[in-house]
Amino acid sequence: MARYPALNVELVLSDQLVDLQAAGLDLVLRFGHLADSTLRQHRLGTVRRVIYGAPGYFAQHGRPLHPRDLRRHECIVRSGVRGAETWRFHDKQGALAVRVNGRFRSDSIAACCEAAIQGAGVGRGLLYQVREAVSQGRLEVVLQDWLQPQIPYHLLWPATTRLPVRTRTLIDFLVARLGAEQF
Repeated sequence: MARYPALNVELVLSDQLVDLQAAGLDLVLRFGHLADSTLRQHRLGTVRRVIYGAPGYFAQHGRPLHPRDLRRHECIVRSGVRGAETWRFHDKQGALAVRVNGRFRSDSIAACCEAAIQGAGVGRGLLYQVREAVSQGRLEVVLQDWLQPQIPYHLLWPATTRLPVRTRTLIDFLVARLGAEQF
């Protein structure tokens, strides 16, 4: 906004899939694999998914050393996401899917992170979502030898022959900024 004083920005944050045209939005940043769409897109990169929990939770219940150990833990499940109860991992030996369960569920990643910080169980999310809590020692990342599938992220905008200058300017700025930044 400092670089483009005439540009107005309205930031809409949602954990739900939003129809940008129905919502009247010029541009969306979407995480995940894309279905076929009439929207234009630019893939920016991928983000790392991690498994995390509070030091206090691990002190009381032990740290999972293998993905199968998660079956014995309270897992914080993000509701409203396809396959939320099956966490997938892989290592040099191959792939593994673990069915998890827990007493706390939410459709909000912020609520899931906070529940983990408060000791409600083991969570799963994108590294950038928990990076600050990890650096502050409020959460710890576990099972780092077992990689979770990377999640792609894209910019999407309506397919039109006359893209507004404001939208093109924002796309160019975000591609330069987010395409180089590692989440």
